[in-house]
Amino acid sequence: MLNIAAWVNHWDPYPFILLNLALSFQSAYAAPILMISQNRQAKLSERRNHLDLQINMLAEQESTEILRLLRLLCEHSGVRLDNNHNGRAFEEETKHAEIVRQIQGELEEQAVELMDVLEEGAEDGAKASKDLSPKFARRVHLNEDQGPAVSVGIGKSNHP
Repeated sequence: MLNIAAWVNHWDPYPFILLNLALSFQSAYAAPILMISQNRQAKLSERRNHLDLQINMLAEQESTEILRLLRLLCEHSGVRLDNNHNGRAFEEETKHAEIVRQIQGELEEQAVELMDVLEEGAEDGAKASKDLSPKFARRVHLNEDQGPAVSVGIGKSNHP
């Protein structure tokens, strides 16, 4: 019904000012809501990752203990272990603090690499804007009747 009334009465003609206003209003209140939601999801994801790391470390400790107990059972039962397979390496205690430091170091390296990429992009953007600036330069020319005038255009100026 609204479409028919709009077609007949032309209440929002071509530049669509009211439509633009409505869409701008919608984006103005939707953007902060989306940002809040993304921040919440990022925090939730970070908590899940931290929990996964803790669970994996506990599982590794349990596996190490099971391997140690299995070796002791084999020795007690007189079962001979294959000397080519070095099972004692799996029984070594995992140094969790060292693993966390290694992960943090890798994350810091990735952050530095990301910053380098962003800086290169900013430098490339600045260079591109300098290259384009003569094409989009302001041209000031004197009009004898009206005084100085400013024109913006593309390409080289024909005015001195």
